[in-house]
Amino acid sequence: MNKETATPERYYLGLATFENFWGEDLSSVVIEHYINNLSNSRTKKYPSSQTLSNIANKAVMKDIFAFKYELGINDSYDYWVVEITTKSGKKYRTKSSFYCSITFEDKGKVVLGVNGDFKRLYVHFPSSSDCSTAFNEV
Repeated sequence: MNKETATPERYYLGLATFENFWGEDLSSVVIEHYINNLSNSRTKKYPSSQTLSNIANKAVMKDIFAFKYELGINDSYDYWVVEITTKSGKKYRTKSSFYCSITFEDKGKVVLGVNGDFKRLYVHFPSSSDCSTAFNEV
């Protein structure tokens, strides 16, 4: 792509809070976020990840994970992948094709919560629609 036709990179910075309502302490949590589009699913834009360790049950870790996101771009989606390892040694992971996108009204804030009763990851935004996906034991 030459300089005249290149589009500038436009992204915003967001912060995610993590909540552990799994029902037990977690040895580790790996959070991954990237932007992708449905028409070109091979390219992951702005990938970021973070590993958290020793998270107590019912712990809320405010603004623990920074990520980049886009707004106003067609066919641009926020993908979230979370893998947890419990103190009892079980490992769970969400599917890699789970997307739930942030909007302008959310002002870059998101809460990622894990629930052990339902074995689900919940993605909560302050203004836009929430999403959830199942964990699979690995």
